[in-house]
Order: sequence, then C-alpha cells, then structure tokens
Amino acid sequence: MNEPRRRAGPEATTERGLLEMRTMTKPRRKTPTFPLRTASALVLPALTWACTVNPPSAADDASDVSGIGNVDGDASTGMPSGVARTEGDTTTTSTPTTAATTGEMTSSTTLGSAGETVVDDGFDDDSIRFDVASMIDVYVGPQPVECDGLIATMRDMQDTHPDFEVYTGNQAYVELVLPTLGPDNTPVLNPDYDGAPMITTEESFFEWYHDVPDVNEAFTIELPLAEDTPGIFIFDSDAFFPLDDLGFGNEGRTHNYHFTTEVHTSFTYSGGEVFTFRGDDDLWMFVNGQLVIDLGGLHPVLSGSVEMDTLGLTLGETYPMDIFHAERHTSHSNFRIETTIDCFIAPAPEG
Repeated sequence: MNEPRRRAGPEATTERGLLEMRTMTKPRRKTPTFPLRTASALVLPALTWACTVNPPSAADDASDVSGIGNVDGDASTGMPSGVARTEGDTTTTSTPTTAATTGEMTSSTTLGSAGETVVDDGFDDDSIRFDVASMIDVYVGPQPVECDGLIATMRDMQDTHPDFEVYTGNQAYVELVLPTLGPDNTPVLNPDYDGAPMITTEESFFEWYHDVPDVNEAFTIELPLAEDTPGIFIFDSDAFFPLDDLGFGNEGRTHNYHFTTEVHTSFTYSGGEVFTFRGDDDLWMFVNGQLVIDLGGLHPVLSGSVEMDTLGLTLGETYPMDIFHAERHTSHSNFRIETTIDCFIAPAPEG
C-alpha cells in the first residue's frame, strides 16, 4: 500500500508553487518583557483560521487549470461547505468542521488514483492556514517594569581589622582604586596609588566586599528612596548605623561604626538623570563598569555627583550601577543619596 500523501502543517507544497509559512518571531527588546503562556481557550476561541490568497474567479470555477478545479459552495445548502479537487481520475472532497473541545479541524480521507490515499485538510491549496494550538505563546507587548529600590549587602567588620579605626584624613583620596571594576564586579586596589596611606594591603581590601568567615558578617539592608520633591528621590541619614548590635556588635561603643556597603543594581537611561552622594567615609560608584564618583579614603562629609548625559550612554539602554561604601572610624556616620532616577532594577543585567 502506498504511504498517505498529506497536505497539512506550517509548510504546504502545491502544483501551482511553493508556499512556506514561517514561524513569526517576537521582536527583541531591551527592556524586560514577559510573554504570556496560557491555554488558547482562555484567550482565543478554539478554531482554525483560513485566509484565502488569490480567490478563484468565475472563470476558474468553470475550468480546470493543470488538473485542479475549485468548487466554492455546496449546491444543497448554498453555504461554503467544502473544497473539491480533481486529481487524475478521482475527485476527493472534504468538509471542514470546528471541533468544540479540541480546536482541531476534521477532514475526510478517500482513495485517489492508483489506490493512493489522499488526506485533505479542507482548504484550497491557494489558502494560508493559521492553526491555533491548544497551548500558544501570546505576545502581549511590553509589561510594566517592577522597580526594586536599592538593596545593599552590609558587612560588619571588627575594629581590629587593619583598615578600620587606623587611618584618618580630611579629604577625598582619589585613585585608591582602579577606574574599572574587577572581574567579580568589585573594586580593585590601585597598585600605582601614591597618596597618603589609606588601605593596608590588597588582601585586606579584598575582605571589604567579600564574605570571609571570622573577618566579616553579611546582612541585607534596603535603602528606601523617598520622593520628597516631584522627580527627586532621596535617602538621607546623618546617623547611619544600620548594623547596631548586629554581627560583632558595637564593641563597647554607642553605635557600630565599622561596616561596608555594597549595592549592585541597574537603571534604564532616559536622558537627564543625575546621581549625587554625600557622606563619609569611602564611596566609589561605577556605571557600566566605569568609575564615576571617587570619594575614597577617610574624610569628613563630602559630596560627589554624576550627570548620566556625560557618560556616552544610549537612550533606552539598561546599564549596571555598582556602589561601594565604607564606614571605618568613629565618631560620625553620614549617608545621603539624591537622584532623579525613578526606577532601579536588581540584579544588574549580565554582560
């Protein structure tokens, strides 16, 4: 017995030419969006669409072109109930119906010439067919982005650490770290720094922003931004002691003065954004891996600011922002962020 000849699915070959239906791909987007995957019964009726290309004319109905004749309509009902096709000496006819429960199209099967089995899908070969499966991906367009705020990893340090409660200063000591982030997205001590001593060794600096047993203890703290003025978002504390009585404790003092702050986030550049930090002690901020605020070392309250328009960013692109801070000495702790960035997204994008 000959194998059945089937004409169904996303690709169809006809005697008049080749018609290929390609799977439509969704456009790539630079902002997070989420395709909705759901049962078609909840979104669209269970059906099969037929969209006719080059509908047959009256002349076509009355003639046979290359052995194929099209009949539109049924003589008994006057409704378009099927498609007749002439193939050799045998005509096969099928009647498309919609399955109420499965969304699939039924078809009739007859014997063609020379005993071949012909399975007809119920549509003319000059038709484009869109099949709605029982499970489909529905592209519903960009979705609202959920903003995460600023989430910080705070590491409590001991006052016996060689970089804490040791050095003093009265200004920002720039170029303590390299101008680009290291491979693990943390600052790298600048081997060519030739200013006043502020950090003991590369190994001691590594301990600031990495979990090291018996050296530091890590905690997760949110830095909530309040919109005090329309379009201006602020976190401000002139007594910034988030780890009081945590970790190694206050070590006999009123507050816990020895800790580091690490933030990894991102933002979508819209143009005109500004970010300002004011506080003590060390503060380094990186955008897209590049150092943009450099307030290193032990110092009183100082301020640094960056205008994103000066960084050569591309509108609509999302960029990582990495912030590193340290409180290393008694007896004050100030921390203020002021920015026009209204949405931070964590974690930062890879790449």
